[in-house]
Amino acid sequence: MKKYLLLPITVLFAFQLIAQTAAKAPKAIRLVDKLFNLSGTLSGESAQSLIGLEADDKIIINCTRLSKNGSIGISVKDFNKGTEIYKKDGFDTLRGQTIAIPTKGMYVVRLKTGSLLEKEVQLLVDRIPTAHAAPKATASPDTSSVVLVNTTTRVYAKNSGQGNKTVIKITLPPNTSYWTFWIGAGKSAIDNMKAFTASCATVGDSYPTDPLVLYGMKYISSLPMAPPGAPVSYHFMDTPNSNAFKSNQQYSFYTFKSAERITTEYSFMINHQADLNLGITNESSNIPQDVEVHVVAFVVQPKEK
Repeated sequence: MKKYLLLPITVLFAFQLIAQTAAKAPKAIRLVDKLFNLSGTLSGESAQSLIGLEADDKIIINCTRLSKNGSIGISVKDFNKGTEIYKKDGFDTLRGQTIAIPTKGMYVVRLKTGSLLEKEVQLLVDRIPTAHAAPKATASPDTSSVVLVNTTTRVYAKNSGQGNKTVIKITLPPNTSYWTFWIGAGKSAIDNMKAFTASCATVGDSYPTDPLVLYGMKYISSLPMAPPGAPVSYHFMDTPNSNAFKSNQQYSFYTFKSAERITTEYSFMINHQADLNLGITNESSNIPQDVEVHVVAFVVQPKEK
């Protein structure tokens, strides 16, 4: 009789053990659920998603070509190191591909089509967090980020009659520890930043999605660049000199960062000017330039007494 009583107890214990194990198992987090229109091989373009991961995480990829015919390829790389941890070419469907993540960092999932024509592709990426996942990323316990400038301005040509110079005021908040900026001139540069910003939307809840914040927090080591060729120059200066600059009078500028004839420029700045302006010049005689500017400050919060 005792043997028969042991059986239900053993079964119950087994069910409890399975339930406890299931409860402890990390739940999948959907990072990417997106429909991409991949340009054909003639354009050489690819679509990418940036994801933030911890060491010993796993990601599960499901990828399906929705258009008829053709093939697609996928790769997963460490964004900063360029190390490729997974690659597969020439498929139309990829189901339940599990990839182990070796180190903490930003990874880029990139899609490309092997067809001459544009292809529609559905991509799903799920993260299985490691049991010892880190908390939500911040610049530091007492530092916050503040977006100061996020604008696109048209800088006219020399012969336009409207002036080939413009000034953007940058007001660094009190207790600014450092700041980052990105300048892009022309359609190619602006489109590159727009696409990169969209790809950062998938990094996950543990990381910020603003590219300049990611760069300022050193989660990514670079920002989008475009081939050189735009006739745009920039200098940082105080207000009296920026007024002289716009009036085509003699002026001086800060020497910590400036450049002539750039298409894209970005940097990590540790200085803190109370009076700061960005002066932009279009050196072209006839062609106006659209210039996009992003500035983010990282502010140390005063400690409570």
